[in-house]
Amino acid sequence: MNITVLDDWQNTVRTLPAFAKVVGHQVKIWNDHTKDVDVLAKRLADTEALCLIRERTPIRAPLLERLDRLRIISQVGVFPHVDLATCTKRGVIMSALAGAGGGPSYATAELTWGMIIGAFRNIPQEVAALKAGKWQAHPIGVGLRGKTLGIWGYGKIGAVVAGYGRAFGMKILGFGREASLKAGRPGMAAVDVFEEEPIPAGGHPLLKMDNVLALPHLGYVERDGLEHQFNTIFDQVLAYAAGKPINVHNPEVVKG
Repeated sequence: MNITVLDDWQNTVRTLPAFAKVVGHQVKIWNDHTKDVDVLAKRLADTEALCLIRERTPIRAPLLERLDRLRIISQVGVFPHVDLATCTKRGVIMSALAGAGGGPSYATAELTWGMIIGAFRNIPQEVAALKAGKWQAHPIGVGLRGKTLGIWGYGKIGAVVAGYGRAFGMKILGFGREASLKAGRPGMAAVDVFEEEPIPAGGHPLLKMDNVLALPHLGYVERDGLEHQFNTIFDQVLAYAAGKPINVHNPEVVKG
């Protein structure tokens, strides 16, 4: 089969043990990102199986209607970025293991604490200053014990973050209001997710604020998690190739 993987930004998929599952198939992996329908239509013209990393690229009707050879889209988790109705209309199977893993993303919670400590102790700024030959160049950092940690959204991941916060001796508050960071409330913020991703260089106002530590959506992006995802993603593709598709969300395509 002609298999395409989109948005492997860190060029990781070929290095995963799971990649051995698709040896013998034609696999094309794209490491950049585009939402341009013309560009995507050209890249995917020969694709039979499209493998997606979460919601990085929207797959809507204007694109699907130009992909005559596409037979299956495979990913894990929810897929609000995929036009399921058009997939069904065009006979494209949507195969996705929803709720893969079932529990919280511990990798995200761990990265959250890396960001919190980095923000409180000015770690990114001091690393850059030291490389530039400056010693202790920024205002002195702040310890965590006794401070209040506000968590925006107290779900499965938020609960894990809160547990780590208690281990540091912090007071925990669920946080659900719009933040006016410019007013210093909260005093610092660590941000890993943006409304539009990826963002252009310097193209978001948060990147210009000294009390914000921003990362490019790395929370769930770690090797073990990606290996787990692609074990399932490639299994779904191979099940289709064997004539027994699994985790199908539009079974009428299979029946037809």
